[in-house]
Amino acid sequence: MYPEVYIEFEGKNEGKADDGFAEDYDAVVSVEKVINFTTEIPYTCQH
Repeated sequence: MYPEVYIEFEGKNEGKADDGFAEDYDAVVSVEKVINFTTEIPYTCQH
């Protein structure tokens, strides 16, 4: 199991992939810039 993380980032929706493991998901997101990263999950994201 992976630890929970909260990440704020700037990115781009690349749409649906047509090959590889990513094709099992609705879309691919490219992260262009990480703004914030923490293991403390904000209350508003928990409920």
